[in-house]
Amino acid sequence: MTLLKLKKKLAAAMAALLLVSSALAALPPKAAEAAGGADSPLIVPYAQQLNAMDSATNATGDTVGTAGVALVPNTDPAYIKEGTGSKKWLLAINVDAANPTTYIAGAALIYPKVAPSVDLNGYSTLKFWAYNVKARTGDQADKPIQLRFFMKGDSEYYYYRLPLDWTGWKEVEIPLSVVKTQTSSAGVKAWGPLDYVRLDQAGVGGTTLDPTLGMYLDDFRLTGTGEVYPAVADKPSGEYVNKATVSLSSATKPSVLAGVYYKRVGVDGDFQRYNAPLVLTADTTLVVKSSLAGTDSAESTYNYTFVYRDFVENVTASPPAGTYAEAKTVSLSSATEGAAISYKVEGVDAAFKPYTAPLLVDRSQTITAKAEFEGKVSEETSYAYDIDLSSSSSLPIGNTETFAGWTNTTPTASPAVLGSFSGKWTDPTSPIDVTDIANSPWQANDQLEFWLYSDRVSNKKSVRHHQHAGRRESGQRIFHELLFRRLAGLEEARAAVQ
Repeated sequence: MTLLKLKKKLAAAMAALLLVSSALAALPPKAAEAAGGADSPLIVPYAQQLNAMDSATNATGDTVGTAGVALVPNTDPAYIKEGTGSKKWLLAINVDAANPTTYIAGAALIYPKVAPSVDLNGYSTLKFWAYNVKARTGDQADKPIQLRFFMKGDSEYYYYRLPLDWTGWKEVEIPLSVVKTQTSSAGVKAWGPLDYVRLDQAGVGGTTLDPTLGMYLDDFRLTGTGEVYPAVADKPSGEYVNKATVSLSSATKPSVLAGVYYKRVGVDGDFQRYNAPLVLTADTTLVVKSSLAGTDSAESTYNYTFVYRDFVENVTASPPAGTYAEAKTVSLSSATEGAAISYKVEGVDAAFKPYTAPLLVDRSQTITAKAEFEGKVSEETSYAYDIDLSSSSSLPIGNTETFAGWTNTTPTASPAVLGSFSGKWTDPTSPIDVTDIANSPWQANDQLEFWLYSDRVSNKKSVRHHQHAGRRESGQRIFHELLFRRLAGLEEARAAVQ
């Protein structure tokens, strides 16, 4: 079934559910552990080197200078602060041998060679060593250089201006909290996945080109300070019947760099990275901890014991509870063979009634169900369905089951608001191009709609443009709309067709 829809004369529905997933980076723990309590976290400084500046050549992914000459490898120990080399940045360069006194601005591009997938979230400062050959003076004393921070796949940038007011070595510290408030445009990509940092000789107008200016650059790195809290389990130690599903968490900050680890005594030889709830069915001593930048929290130990007896498995519902843009037929079942299922619709049924066939859910409602077998009764379980049929009269466009006409999109079964699949935004740092809607009746419709799911609040705008070959007016945008601002969970987004 297709999901993307144009609504005739009134609204268009594009019910493609984009699951924006964040793959959170984490660092492995060291063997040494440190003590800490839930009320008094360990304060942990951490650092991530981006580029040691040691290479003898320049290349994309490492370092690049304007015209191939603005960044010069250096091995003179007097101008090396760390490692075996540095790079000299020439702020004004000559690229025309026939005119040796003519200069152009020199720029230096520094890539995170050591950590190419680094996410700036979680770090507070960019630091690097800079040996300045000459300070700006006179009418140029107030003319700063500029650092531009480019996120992956973006030509817009964040920036920071730095006075060129020193000579010799200086450890430059750039506060990232300031950088991410200063942007080249409102359409800059969300702060996080760093592509490179560009150093420009001019941060403001009126800056003159001075070929005597030069700066040796070394040891680019990110730093921050975190708080390490112990890991905790949502199930206390104790006796359980048949099985227990245990979830682990930690208040360690920043969470984007933290990890939670566990070890089942007598089962695991070492700590394992926690990724999903643990299903325990045998007596278990569970040891848990959190880790940030190689520093571990204190360990916490939980003891789970089990007694085994017959019981009735809870009722499950298919499709699962959630938001849908179409009516659903809901099936109820229990893993206990032969169990009788009963249910009630909250606000409609006063008492439970026997379940004999799948239920048609064509409006928002909550179904509560239980199973019974040989005098034993399961727990009552409830499933809430939010049915939004506002786009039911819309015109489908595009293939939103296989997403064959979409780039950077992977079909996924859950969550799916309409049909069997939604489209997972494979790499949220790059755009999605929808290529199979060129022949859609844009002129006859006035609005585009689609469903969007985000698993966390981003606080950033996500703007999408569409240009149709039949309406080419100096690059006129057919639609241009804010898709989400502080979006978490499932929302329907609308864009006007202009």
